[in-house]
Amino acid sequence: MQRPFNILFLGSDSFSVDVFKAIYQKKHLDLYNNLSVITPPPARTGRRLKELKIPPLLALSNELQLRSFTPRDVELADIYTYLDTRPDVILTASYGHLLPSSLLNLVPPKQAINVHPSLLPKLRGAAPIQWSIARQLHETGVSIQTMQDDVFDSGDILYQKSYKITDKPTYNSLSKDLGQIAAECATNVLENLNYYIHNSRKQDPSEITHAPKVHRKIGFVDFNKMPASVVDSRYRAFGHQRPLSGNLLQSNTLHQFHDIEPYPGIIEILEDVQPGSATLLGDKLIIKCADMSYLQVKSLKPPGKRIMSAHEWWNGHKHDLKVVNFTKPLL
Repeated sequence: MQRPFNILFLGSDSFSVDVFKAIYQKKHLDLYNNLSVITPPPARTGRRLKELKIPPLLALSNELQLRSFTPRDVELADIYTYLDTRPDVILTASYGHLLPSSLLNLVPPKQAINVHPSLLPKLRGAAPIQWSIARQLHETGVSIQTMQDDVFDSGDILYQKSYKITDKPTYNSLSKDLGQIAAECATNVLENLNYYIHNSRKQDPSEITHAPKVHRKIGFVDFNKMPASVVDSRYRAFGHQRPLSGNLLQSNTLHQFHDIEPYPGIIEILEDVQPGSATLLGDKLIIKCADMSYLQVKSLKPPGKRIMSAHEWWNGHKHDLKVVNFTKPLL
């Protein structure tokens, strides 16, 4: 297959935007003739569904005045009937849906390609960036793989590039870094597509791990089982989607925790009490966690109320008491 290609690009979020921008800028180098875009449709979110959330890739496509499509799952199988030109390459990044065979069969074998933010077969699934942080991995990366119509992330590997995880990344910071790497990887593969198809390799089944979708229960914290480092890594991984929650004041009401990180020292008043006990230190709520570790919380949200500072919450709930014992959350 010779360039320039007709490319059908499917994506949604900021990670896919990084990949798309890199490809879009290559038109003057004869990488493509036609570039069509498919994204999920805008969705209503927020209280009473008043806010219309537009996928970042759709917003960019509209800004660039490109032709874009927003089919729902039931319409995706027939989307090819609306395309101006038959694609030579299908490329997805963070699209989140299996492509039907009617769409994949539009292109030659191994020219339906996915950009995945992990070193496959590790972290197969919907949330590889989040789980690389939550599991405190020291390395992740980007994989360019072929696509199948029946199983996510099980295709042949065309190209991979590793990335060392340092410091304490959040989802947003790691997604940005991997997005830049993914942009470089995707354009490299497209510019040398025949070579990478010829040298593709199967994934090693013995190395498979999974990165499942972030569900609601991910946000629940069990201080009896989770050290502060684990709670912190979950906050950095999932906090943008699922605020961490726990039960306070020996009640069954869940409070959300915001602005958290491990506390580096020892709190004497909490040494001989059970994990899940807390005290106020300055403007922070200090919570004892598993393995004699401590978590500091700067703000929290009681049920049905606004987010407030730890000091404000303490004054409103505990008056002159020094220690709070609260039970583990209901899962």
